[in-house]
Amino acid sequence: MDENNSQYSIPSAPDVTTLGLDILLPVVRQAYDDSDAVIQDWKSDQINGGIGGGAIYRFSGQGRILGIARNWSVILKVLKKAAGSANSSDWNYYRREADVYDSGWLNELPNGIAAPRHFGVVDYADGTCWLWLEDIPDAKSQWTMADYGQVALNIGKFNSAYLINRPLPQQTWLSSNWIRRYVNSSGEGMEILRNSLDHPLVKRWFPANTSEEFFRLWAQREAYFNVMDQLPQTICHYDFFRRNLFLFENGDIQDRTVAIDWAFIGSGCVGADISPLVIASLAFFEVPLDKVQDLDQIVFNGYLEGLNQTDWHGDPRQIRLGYLIANLRYTFSEIGGWISGVFDENVRIMIEQAFGYPLGDIFDYHAILRNAVSDLDAERDKLMSELKYW
Repeated sequence: MDENNSQYSIPSAPDVTTLGLDILLPVVRQAYDDSDAVIQDWKSDQINGGIGGGAIYRFSGQGRILGIARNWSVILKVLKKAAGSANSSDWNYYRREADVYDSGWLNELPNGIAAPRHFGVVDYADGTCWLWLEDIPDAKSQWTMADYGQVALNIGKFNSAYLINRPLPQQTWLSSNWIRRYVNSSGEGMEILRNSLDHPLVKRWFPANTSEEFFRLWAQREAYFNVMDQLPQTICHYDFFRRNLFLFENGDIQDRTVAIDWAFIGSGCVGADISPLVIASLAFFEVPLDKVQDLDQIVFNGYLEGLNQTDWHGDPRQIRLGYLIANLRYTFSEIGGWISGVFDENVRIMIEQAFGYPLGDIFDYHAILRNAVSDLDAERDKLMSELKYW
């Protein structure tokens, strides 16, 4: 596969589980920069790709590469049109990640964030798209609070580049108003939820009439999103959380964090990119809930330091507000999918596989999480008044 001319169409997609040398060998040779590499054996393992559509596979095995016997591995990400939107302006445009890799834009990222290399994009007649990627080893399986601070600093450096000396890119595949569109996509699910508050599982999600504040925020969401539009704008990844980020102990690349899952990339307000690092890391059980305040402060301070290192010195209150408003995304995250999981066993199983817990336990935990971050919600509304946004 020629990385500079990697997009082409094939009438029918092969079965991922039965791929042969004709497909795997060119990818492996490109991945290891060895045109004479030999594959001796291989296997495929499906990786948990979250609760969205598509699938992710790791192909690995033994071979002879650069003249020596060694293990090899590559990642195949299968993007499915049926699992998203074919409209490039939509929040869930199914092919955005393939577009961004194929454009070469990720090869020129500013300091702070890096992306895996890619080894080809293949489109099939049924709308399926295959994206071959470098397999990034996770050198640190357990992060310390200091690690979260370092990653936040790197995100700050990444965001600040588009606030200082890089114009916002204008490619058609970039998302816009991503958080607004993502949240608004939960409209139908919100109505189902409103009519299901007496269901035993939903009561675990919203115990003791806590749904009242939830629906109040839903009614006021546009007021918050309008403020986001008025804050300084940058380029956002929108999914910088623990499972999508890789740290290294190699001193040569300590100043960068490798990020995967570029399916949401687009314009957005300063501060929005650290919301996943805090809230999603909590939501996916990566950080204990008794560490909410520590995580919040370490991440925000690291982010400010990253912004300041590249000489962008915005109003910290505006940066803080952008981050806190962006947290609304997680207030209404996956409402449609989660309420479907209450009534559809297949959806429930998918959610439980993504989180690693029974649905009822997930709902219990998220009810506690909402309470744990309530101080952040109060701070958001206080800043809205202080900065005279309402």
